[in-house]
Amino acid sequence: MKAYKMGFAKMQKPDLVHANVLHNNMLFAVYLKKKFKIPFVVTEHWTALQKINARNTSSKVKKIAKFIGNQASYVLPVSENLADSLKNLGIETPMKIISNVVNTEVFKIKNQPKKSTTKFLHVSSLIPRKRPDKIIETVVKLKLSGYDVALEIGGDGDTETLRKLIKKLNAENYIQVFDEISYAEVAEKMQESDCFILFSDNETQGCVILESYACGKPVIATNVGGVPEFIKPGLGILIEKANEEQLYQSMKDFLESKTTFENPNVLREFVVDNFSKESICRQFSGIYEAIKI
Repeated sequence: MKAYKMGFAKMQKPDLVHANVLHNNMLFAVYLKKKFKIPFVVTEHWTALQKINARNTSSKVKKIAKFIGNQASYVLPVSENLADSLKNLGIETPMKIISNVVNTEVFKIKNQPKKSTTKFLHVSSLIPRKRPDKIIETVVKLKLSGYDVALEIGGDGDTETLRKLIKKLNAENYIQVFDEISYAEVAEKMQESDCFILFSDNETQGCVILESYACGKPVIATNVGGVPEFIKPGLGILIEKANEEQLYQSMKDFLESKTTFENPNVLREFVVDNFSKESICRQFSGIYEAIKI
């Protein structure tokens, strides 16, 4: 708080503060409101505040989140699922769903030469609730069933454990692991893939879904948290949480072209119209202008 105050003293007084996440450091936004009459809004995308995770989140964290949320002029959750959870927490401030933004200048369609091998992609923090090991095991099962399939999987988590698993399964020829990469490199991998896989136990939104769409690529994802709000007919496939058989079957159907998806340009247009920088800018501006300063 001392550092925030020192930094704020060097600034021209703003008309409005846009905070991110109802964490205790955003008590500074409450302080600015009380001392300088500066209103604030909060974008929220923290999984700890989801109803499904509430029992594992300390009462102190939830109490502070509720206090900050009820001091804000608007709370802006990234999904309906998260909005319902925040209301359940006792936050009565007006809410509007405004998604995470997708950089559609980076995530875009790039025509690639047709390949005989179908490549799936998974990018995440690789924590246990993302179930990266089960994605690997499913691809191995498909390969052993005779399908010409490949997988690229990686992110900023424990890639070493995944490499050991792939070696154990003798899958090094068709499953590649990568470490943390830039957004531009993620976009390149999406452009070079055929379908994105998200097998998480929970997500507030799943921004990678929208990034994949922006590259014209469909998604197979679990029906958890805010995910079903973004898996539209013709854009992706929803499967049950932790259901490995459904994951296998949906990937098999994709390989056999049994699932029909929209044209890649339709997938991209869905993102450009609703989640691009320009779209999110308009949505934020509407909120800012609605607040009496």
